Amino acid sequence: MSKRDDKTRYLAEWISRVRFEDIPDRVIRKARLQFLSIWASACAGSRTPGVQALLKTVAGWNEGADCSLLPAGGKTSLRGAILYNSGAAIALDYDDYLLAAHTGVSAVPLALAFSEKLKLGGRDLLLLQVIVNEVAGRIGASVALGPQNGQAWSFVHLGGGAAAASRAFGLNPEETANALGAAFYQSTFTIWPGFMGPHTKLLTAGLPATIGVLGAELARSGFTGSPEILEHPIGFINCFADIPTPAMISGLGKAWVTDTLCCKVYPACAYVDPVADCVEQILKQHPGGIKPEQVEEVVVSGGITSFLMDELSSPFTSPEKIERNQATIVLNFNLPYNVAALLIDGELTPRQLTLERARDPKIWELAKRVRTVNDPRVARAQLNSLLSLEPLPDLKTLTGGNFDLADFHLEKLEVHFSGRVEIRMQNGKVYAATQDIPYGAAGRPIEETEKLIREKFIREGTPVLGEARVSRALELVSNLDQLSDLSELISNLIQ
Repeated sequence: MSKRDDKTRYLAEWISRVRFEDIPDRVIRKARLQFLSIWASACAGSRTPGVQALLKTVAGWNEGADCSLLPAGGKTSLRGAILYNSGAAIALDYDDYLLAAHTGVSAVPLALAFSEKLKLGGRDLLLLQVIVNEVAGRIGASVALGPQNGQAWSFVHLGGGAAAASRAFGLNPEETANALGAAFYQSTFTIWPGFMGPHTKLLTAGLPATIGVLGAELARSGFTGSPEILEHPIGFINCFADIPTPAMISGLGKAWVTDTLCCKVYPACAYVDPVADCVEQILKQHPGGIKPEQVEEVVVSGGITSFLMDELSSPFTSPEKIERNQATIVLNFNLPYNVAALLIDGELTPRQLTLERARDPKIWELAKRVRTVNDPRVARAQLNSLLSLEPLPDLKTLTGGNFDLADFHLEKLEVHFSGRVEIRMQNGKVYAATQDIPYGAAGRPIEETEKLIREKFIREGTPVLGEARVSRALELVSNLDQLSDLSELISNLIQ
């Protein structure tokens, strides 16, 4: 293994040598869950205008057309499949996240595309998927204290694409380091006006992932890239972070960031999840519903990250801008709209993110009475996510050379995206609820999350795939690591 500070070579060597047998059973269980959740998200996203436009484009990419478009059907090139499938999965912000990146929208499409192209089995698919999670998650964590956040860390998919392709092609450590060097040479940086509104957000994961694949293809042909592209004093980490934390690229094979998987049960930003949980809890306590015209005010309390995301989305959120973009993407990040739609409709599903539903003036009228508050008490609860790590690292340790993820029990991480909702009625009554760890997030019982994600797959998959295909796909995914041939699974993920 290369020395501690050689982050690019360190990743390359692990990518080349890790085996399926090295991955703990609990991590494979999470990977199967991630696979199911991402394809449920893709089914939901496939019906949006942006994904339909993307399909028209990649369907014509016929060079080596041996990879499936899911759930649309038909074949396209490897790049086309990665671009379309990841675009469908990210379209409604229904994707998963982990420490510290939204990796699933590239990990799952990459793993399936290579497995189909090279005729690999379920164990190989899961291995590729976990490799992408582990590499991309660590790269995201190394620059987490920087100018971007969450899905906007599009550059992690450069690493994911290079890692998946390098392993699938059987590249050696030197070639894999060259692949990473080529992938990160012109690192991607998300521009907010393109993220908050138009269809361009659909390219966030798929485009950099295909660049990463290109890096591996070049390396396979003898092309060289910097083997210190990540850690160099003027390399990626130091250029993309305000406070670089390169020590987060550590602990491979001992600490598994896939353990920190969080699956969404709503098509919305992760910061919306606990708020939606609260509103649903209140609605369950009042089965007759809450009449919107009798609501005086809704106060939503969240941490600073929730507040900033809502502030960031607000300038791009209006019925006029949504109509112009022909996309409701920005609504995923707008707390007032999601709260209002959920209160009026009694649900927060892809239906609330259709252009038709977004035109309803009643939702916008109620949204004006939703006030978001940065609550320090919620912020303190969010710090419990770090406090659940033992031993607790400090900033000096994270930025120095003594930190190693192997020293921490990531399987015990709890994601406290806390939220509180108070619905104040005109008659003086107040309905309130608090949610600490959102449903589906790390720290919730795995059995509960598995049940929710199976329900998500049935809910979103059935209108697209039909009951029979959904039922069979669930059976096959539950035994994914036992499948030597993936053709039946793929056929059941196509409409």
